[in-house]
Amino acid sequence: MKLEFADGRELEINDSAALKKELVSLGNSNDYAILGSEASFIQTSFNNGTYLFQYREGGSMYESSTADASLEDVQAIFSAYLSGDGSWKNLVSWEKMEENSSNSGGSVNSGNPLNFGQTPSGSIADELLNTAKRSVVNWLKRKIR
Repeated sequence: MKLEFADGRELEINDSAALKKELVSLGNSNDYAILGSEASFIQTSFNNGTYLFQYREGGSMYESSTADASLEDVQAIFSAYLSGDGSWKNLVSWEKMEENSSNSGGSVNSGNPLNFGQTPSGSIADELLNTAKRSVVNWLKRKIR
């Protein structure tokens, strides 16, 4: 399965041990990773020591409802995804992402994980960071209630 990083590396990964070893490189200068194919994938974004997840399946996008996952969580979720074990969906809570009306033409998604979420003025890293910020705001709202 294809593994891509923010630093531009693209690797073909077939076993969990190699995947976990590669994921250790995530951090400030290498702040996201994407695992999967053009049609379905899982991705994570690093921000201030924690991680946020998104995945695409069946044409829909989902994001983790919390943005405080650890590297160990990333390794567990990505490893289960790699093995085809659906248990990764139970390791964090997920929320379906609303479709952006400006992307309704479908040309942005085009089935390519690196292009998903790109806005005319931003990149996937910007989109993941914005998603992480939204998640933190939602978490704070729940705590205040």
